[in-house]
Amino acid sequence: MSHFKLILFLLFSVNLYSQSYIEYWKKGNKIASIDAPKGLRNYEKALIEAHKSGDWIWENIIRADLCGSYFNINEFDKALSVCQDGLSLMKNKHIRNDSVTFRLISASAPCYHKLYRFDQAASSFETAAQILRLNPEVSKQTPLFVTYYYINYAYFLIELFDLEKARVMLSNAARIAKGLKNPIHYARANSLLSNIYAFSGEYEKGIMENQELLELFKKSKFVNRTEKAKVYYMLGYFYTRLSQDTKAIEHFNLAKDSGKNLNDIFKYYEMSEIDKCENYLNLGKVENVKKILKSFPDKTGNLEVDYYKSMAWGHIFTKSKILISHWKVIKMPLMYCFPGIIWKNSMSKILNLTDLNFLRFLIK
Repeated sequence: MSHFKLILFLLFSVNLYSQSYIEYWKKGNKIASIDAPKGLRNYEKALIEAHKSGDWIWENIIRADLCGSYFNINEFDKALSVCQDGLSLMKNKHIRNDSVTFRLISASAPCYHKLYRFDQAASSFETAAQILRLNPEVSKQTPLFVTYYYINYAYFLIELFDLEKARVMLSNAARIAKGLKNPIHYARANSLLSNIYAFSGEYEKGIMENQELLELFKKSKFVNRTEKAKVYYMLGYFYTRLSQDTKAIEHFNLAKDSGKNLNDIFKYYEMSEIDKCENYLNLGKVENVKKILKSFPDKTGNLEVDYYKSMAWGHIFTKSKILISHWKVIKMPLMYCFPGIIWKNSMSKILNLTDLNFLRFLIK
């Protein structure tokens, strides 16, 4: 092969690698939120091709997204390993790029959190914050990663009960997410912010934020049913706390319809039905409560739903004597009913709170 042909071959090969890993990466971005396993496979292929090409910057951009894919399927060790390898590569190759470093560190932090390595999580969140302070351009270069950095940091802070700092993080996330095309990112920031509004008793503010989010959904072609169900659910919750039971029932029904046939971890279909019991009790509609009770088996097969169902019974039994007379209709086993009563009463004394239903959001 002549020298000229060899150069052409090498240039063509490099171009093929470049097209290959970028195309796989784009496919991963497009499909990851719809089909997580398929998105993951595309990111893995992109990483292999980027590594072959020797494009270390692109390899680490892909690593950060691959980390997110592993994280979303609860493979936290794998997710963390992908980022750690990327940071080692940056160090060994003497590569200085704040944007890429931020991606890797901010993606590592929630992995440490999920693996209960809290000191390392805190350190990673703070290191990422320092990069943003020293180089504000990073926020413009990677707005999506910065949005989720703030959201993940807020989750971490909520577990530490630092709600004021978490509120600041979520306000930052919402501000940046509003500039992104897909409202699902704003929805996720808003969703967690709603939990803080619930915790702090800012119900009117919670209603205003979630109604604004519904307007965004109407204007966008990107509609995520799980996020929509959460918004309706939160509106039902806020209206309940403001004693607007008819509106609460209306929005719980909308949450139920949006959550129907969804395999989501929050179980909005089931939880919307459970929470409507309180509204019907407030309106004196015991027959509606009995209908809901009959629709649930003693055990749903989902530990989370059964647990919060017992909490709901605890709340209802301590609030209303009416249901005691309908014990035969309820058919709730003692092992599910009374843990809810005990949990609610004991936590009310410890935390001095009037209503603990909203703690489910923080527990999640």
